[in-house]
Amino acid sequence: MAHSPYLHDVISAAKGWKSTSKPKAVSTDINEFFGENVFSLEVMRQRVSKPVYKSLVATIERGTQLDPQVADIVALAMKEWALEKGANHYTHWF
Repeated sequence: MAHSPYLHDVISAAKGWKSTSKPKAVSTDINEFFGENVFSLEVMRQRVSKPVYKSLVATIERGTQLDPQVADIVALAMKEWALEKGANHYTHWF
């Protein structure tokens, strides 16, 4: 098998590579980052009207039937939130 004449140069360059940036300090406290990108009830409360929020909470806590209009409003709020966070894929289900 023939090797590229540049293979040695690439390997040499990779072996000699050094980062010029300092590593970021990473917290080991899981509470600082676990679930930071979750569309939680608190996030939803900030993004939908009070009646929509109360309706969805009633569905979650008491099992009341989910109003399709509420579902659509929450889905749109979730989509906008996800896009603001830089998402190009997301999912939700009720």
